[in-house]
Amino acid sequence: MRKRFLKGAVCAALAVSMALGTVMVGASDKMELKEHIASIDTANSGINCRITSVGVEQGKIPLAKSARSGRVTARSVQYDTAYLVYNAYTIDKVNMDLQDTTHYTNWILGRTTADANTMVVNITLQKSGYLYVPFIGQDENGLDQNTELTLYQGNTKVGWTYGSSGVLKSQKVLGRGTYQLVLKAPYGKIGYAAVYPYYVTSENIGMSTSSKLIVGNGNNIVQTFKISGRRQVWIDSDKAGYGYIQRYTSGKWKTVSYQNYFYNSNGKLERAYYALSTGTYRFVMKPANGNFVEFRYGSKLYSGSYATKKSKAKTLGRKKSAKYNVLTATDAKGKSHYYKIKVTKRRSTRINITTAQNSGNIRVTVYGKGLKTKNLYFNGSKSGYVKGTLRKGTYYIRVTKMTQNTSGRYSVQYKY
Repeated sequence: MRKRFLKGAVCAALAVSMALGTVMVGASDKMELKEHIASIDTANSGINCRITSVGVEQGKIPLAKSARSGRVTARSVQYDTAYLVYNAYTIDKVNMDLQDTTHYTNWILGRTTADANTMVVNITLQKSGYLYVPFIGQDENGLDQNTELTLYQGNTKVGWTYGSSGVLKSQKVLGRGTYQLVLKAPYGKIGYAAVYPYYVTSENIGMSTSSKLIVGNGNNIVQTFKISGRRQVWIDSDKAGYGYIQRYTSGKWKTVSYQNYFYNSNGKLERAYYALSTGTYRFVMKPANGNFVEFRYGSKLYSGSYATKKSKAKTLGRKKSAKYNVLTATDAKGKSHYYKIKVTKRRSTRINITTAQNSGNIRVTVYGKGLKTKNLYFNGSKSGYVKGTLRKGTYYIRVTKMTQNTSGRYSVQYKY
């Protein structure tokens, strides 16, 4: 026979094979499990589940037979560590395990009654987070039967649901520790149940170039990462809320960027650009309580040389490719990179400038003998140019970091 889970409830646990890629923002597929979880979360009710109904094959082995076959002992207290769901691999594993309703290989099975001798599972969370418990309830003949599930933290109820199948969700973010799940059959009846506990955490699981998933708890949440060399760094997220970068230095965390706001309810990731040098960093975010947050980071090394004095200015070739470099968060306020162009005869000249940053301001100054100084200011991902007729001579381009928390990539080009 075929058991059909509650619409939306099983979306929280199944059909998540479309996993997270490293496709950059603007062309990114969303994390499937996050949408499915959100579909049963009233705080995220605006997000639609991509799969509207899911059939779960019961197979030829009813729960009763599995429980009686010796896999579990009826009426015993069982113990389980909830499975942490945080990336594509773990999503795929949950997907496969929950579809295994022929042998229930990684489910917890037990016998349910209406009294104190019923099925009990002590579930341990190794990190804080929201707990989810997909379940199936049957009678002794393998037919659907309602089951009551109650989750306790000590003597306090922190989750409850009732039905022949579905997902129990904790009422709040749970701290690290062990929680007791009690499953009961209707009064006067005996039944069997299968459960599969997993959770999404609110703790530090580290940044990665592939998407990860956490859940907001109303407080700041940090995710650490390391950088080697001078790099342009970008962070992608959908519902991180206000976020900024800190660097670990002299035994303390120091803020090295301005705040950026990450929120998009349309299934897209927002991107912020920074430039960082070798060190240990963390992304500090403050998502709303209960919001599921997808996040990742990427970087590109810029190892090209640059000059910090006018006398050492790097020459830009006419009609050559642009020169790219970065002003990092650890560079001092006012630090400048110098370039120069050589005009061999009087001609129309154009210098192109681009920036990719979300933190602070960069000033580009073009000057030289007989030329009125030109200043351009950039405070985001922008492009600009200086154009005019120049006489024969040498002209300089100075790229300056205007504030301490300014960081980003820039390019300069002697177009013609």
